[in-house]
Amino acid sequence: MHLGVSHFALLVSEWYCFFRSTIFMKHLFVIFSLLLITSVASAQPLGSRPPIPPSSHPLPLPNDLPKLKDSYPDSVAFNATFKELLPLIRPMPTIRERAQTMVSHMGNMFRSRGIDSVKAYDSVMKGIDPNMDEKILFTAYRAEFSAEELKSMIPFFKTPAGKHYLEVENHLTTARNGQIDIYISRTVNKIVVPMGKQMDMPPSLHPGGPGMGHSGIVPPPVPPPVPSKN
Repeated sequence: MHLGVSHFALLVSEWYCFFRSTIFMKHLFVIFSLLLITSVASAQPLGSRPPIPPSSHPLPLPNDLPKLKDSYPDSVAFNATFKELLPLIRPMPTIRERAQTMVSHMGNMFRSRGIDSVKAYDSVMKGIDPNMDEKILFTAYRAEFSAEELKSMIPFFKTPAGKHYLEVENHLTTARNGQIDIYISRTVNKIVVPMGKQMDMPPSLHPGGPGMGHSGIVPPPVPPPVPSKN
C-alpha cells in the first residue's frame, strides 16, 4: 500500500512533464481541431450553417503567439531578411496539404453525421489561409530575434547540416524539454520519496473505493461451511 503512493506520485510527475512536451501539444492541437470541426458540423444542418469566411478575410492569428511591439527600429531590415529566411524554414507539407490530409481522415465522421464530403472539402479549402504559416513564423521570429541575428541564421540553414537540423527539430525539442524533465522528475522522486515518512493511501484511491470505478460496497462475509454429519 505504501509503495503504491510512491508510484502514484512518480506517475503524476511524469505525466506533468509529458503535458509540457512539444509532441503532446501537437497531438492536443490536432485533437482540438477535430473536436471543433465535429461540434460545428453537428450544431446546425448544412442548409442553415453560416458561410465560412473567404480567404480574403482569414481567421486571426492563434492567441498563444507572443505579442509584438508596436514598432521595431530594424523593421525594414528584418522584413527583408525574413523573406530570404522563410523558404529555408517553412515547414512541409504546406498548410493546404495538411488540411487536405485532415479532411481525408474524417470520412467516417462525415458519413455518421450526414455531411457532404465534397462540400466539406470545398468549404475547408475556402476557409483556410494558406499563408498562415508565414504569419505565425514571422510573429515568432520577430518576437525573439533582431534583423542582424536573423541574417546570421541564413548561411547555416543553407548548409546540409542546417537543413538536417530543421528536419529533426521536433525530436530535438522534445529531448531538450520533455524527456529531460521526465528524467529529472523520475530521479528526484526515486531519491526523495523513500526518505520521507510513509503515508497511507487516501481511501478514494483504494481499489474498490469511491472514484476508482467500483461501488466501494463491501460484500457481506461468507459464512463458514457447515460440517457434514457422519
